[in-house]
Amino acid sequence: MSAGAALSWPQRAARVLLYGLLVLVFVQIAFGGLVAGSKAGLAYNTWPLMDGSFIPPASTLFAATPWIENFAANVALVQFNHRMMAYLLLGFTFWHCFHARAIGGSPAKRSTVILGLMLAQAVLGIITLLLAVPLWAGLAHQALAMIVLSMAVVHVVRLRGLSSPCT
Repeated sequence: MSAGAALSWPQRAARVLLYGLLVLVFVQIAFGGLVAGSKAGLAYNTWPLMDGSFIPPASTLFAATPWIENFAANVALVQFNHRMMAYLLLGFTFWHCFHARAIGGSPAKRSTVILGLMLAQAVLGIITLLLAVPLWAGLAHQALAMIVLSMAVVHVVRLRGLSSPCT
C-alpha cells in the first residue's frame, strides 16, 4: 500500500491544505513585489481601513483603463489585493494548523511555527504600512516573507513523506 493510501483523514486534509497554503504564500509574495515596485505602501497608511473604508470604491480600485492595468499600476488595487490576500492567508494558515494539530507530533509543531511566523508577518506588515514603509521595516517584512516561504517548503517536504502520525 502506498504512503498516500495509508494516511488518515487529518493527515490527508493537512497535506491538501498545506499545498494550498504554499500556493497562497507564493501569490502573496508576488503581490508584495507589486506593492514594493509600485510604492503602494506609501499610500493609504491606515489600517484596517483604506481611505476611510475597508473596501475602497470600485471607482478607486479600477480607475485606470484598460481595467487590467489596475492590477499592476493602480496603487489602491495593488495594496488592497495584498491586504486581502494577507487576511486569506492568515485564515488558511489557522485552518491548516487546526488540521495538523489533529495529527500531532512534528507536523503539529511545524504548523504552529508557520502560524506564529505568519502572525508576526501580518503584524510587521501593518507596522510597515502605518510607519509609511521605513527601509528597515520594508526589508524586515520581505526577509520574514522568505522565512515563511522556507518554512512552508520544509513543511511540505516533510509532510509529503508522512506515513505515520509522528513523522
